[in-house]
Amino acid sequence: MSMRKLLLLTLLLCSAAGTVCAQETDYTADAAEQIEIVRAATAAERKIMVMKEMNLTAEEAEEFWPLYEEFRNEMRIVGDKRVRIITDYAASYNSMTNELAEELLDDYMDYMDRQRAVTKRYIKKFRAILPDRKVARYFQLEHKLDAAVDFELAARIPLME
Repeated sequence: MSMRKLLLLTLLLCSAAGTVCAQETDYTADAAEQIEIVRAATAAERKIMVMKEMNLTAEEAEEFWPLYEEFRNEMRIVGDKRVRIITDYAASYNSMTNELAEELLDDYMDYMDRQRAVTKRYIKKFRAILPDRKVARYFQLEHKLDAAVDFELAARIPLME
């Protein structure tokens, strides 16, 4: 998958979040369902990009893919917190209080800490099965894919009033 397709999928997620931000509304099950559909599609496309870009040998692939799935599952759990932060922000956009802003900021910092901790733990695990050049390439690819998502989210989610 091209970076363009990933950005389009991300745009769908962002549009769902942006739509909620534009209105003062409760986070609905429909929005949750839309986000989950986009997350699943993005995960599938991410895996295709990793397959295409990693150039693994058959032996490396045999060990890499189970660890990849484990890593992505943990990152999805961490990402659940980010989705909740975005939807909480969206639901409270027009009625934001200092207390809620403080809570959202603290939650965001916790999300960032968790994301870094999981990544750091998995770098060690990937180093046990791949040469450092391939580990670096993999996490470089992860960073690029995450940056594309972050860029779209930043463009779509309005600043706090």
